[in-house]
Amino acid sequence: MKYLILLLLVSCCNKDEVREIPRPAPRPSPMPNPGQPQKPQKPIPVPQPKDCRIGVQDLAMLNAVNQARSVSRFCGTTNKPAVAPLKWNCKLGTAAKLHAKDMARHSKMTHTGSDGSDLMTRIFRQKYRGQMFGENVAAYQRDVNHVMRSWLKSSGHCRNIMTKSFKDFGSAREASYWAQVFGG
Repeated sequence: MKYLILLLLVSCCNKDEVREIPRPAPRPSPMPNPGQPQKPQKPIPVPQPKDCRIGVQDLAMLNAVNQARSVSRFCGTTNKPAVAPLKWNCKLGTAAKLHAKDMARHSKMTHTGSDGSDLMTRIFRQKYRGQMFGENVAAYQRDVNHVMRSWLKSSGHCRNIMTKSFKDFGSAREASYWAQVFGG
């Protein structure tokens, strides 16, 4: 169980966002009675920071990106080797969510926010600090599989997905608009 909690923390937040989980007080474990059936133990819920929740669709996107990164592929004419999986980053997820909402609000797919912001500005607003950044946006794709297929067919979008230097990831969908944000 300790490993599951650690895995959930690592997959949810970056090192700046990991918060200590209060440990439950130890309980004495009664000696099992071989003649009685044992009750299954309930899993200990893992508290998530309020600003660090990964939804089902975002988790599906993270899994799809990591599946794509797990095999070598051509991005345009460049053969990209398989690379390590990305981890979910709450700050990048928030940057993606706000940009997807902005695109939906203005019915416009763009890398520039309605306030003139670029990717770096949006990432720095969330206090993410890294050396490299990338963004994929899309519109009118019906689900994760379709938008990923579309991005992997585009050399620039595919390169973002396959960039070895990227370690962190966030994504969002709002209405028909999608955003992926990469950092490293």
